[in-house]
Amino acid sequence: MKIFNAGRVMLSGFAVYVLVAACSGSLAATTVALVIAGTANAPTLITGNALVATVVPARAVTEAYTWLGVTIFAGIALGTPLGGALIDHLGAYAALWAATAAGAAAVIAAITGRHHLHKSPATPDDSPRAP
Repeated sequence: MKIFNAGRVMLSGFAVYVLVAACSGSLAATTVALVIAGTANAPTLITGNALVATVVPARAVTEAYTWLGVTIFAGIALGTPLGGALIDHLGAYAALWAATAAGAAAVIAAITGRHHLHKSPATPDDSPRAP
């Protein structure tokens, strides 16, 4: 699936640039790397939405988008305090390394989970109804 490949590339870009930020010794280089990593966020979110539209049967699309939103916001809700705790106890670079590890885990999950994605066949339940 072309959509899936684009998402994998964006996740990889995120992981690489956060890794660059974690390895950087200067504030300017860290800032540039994080801005570039941040540009991978929107395409990754768009890819997730496009995958839902492609692989989920029409009768379950609302629930699938709900789960997508829940997982995104759960990650934000958990990542923020965990990142803050890492910064408090181990410094900012520890939080960047944790973000790099999370990005790498996402890439691995995307690569290994790809075989589970199949285009949803249209069924009589999924066909659009005339008003």
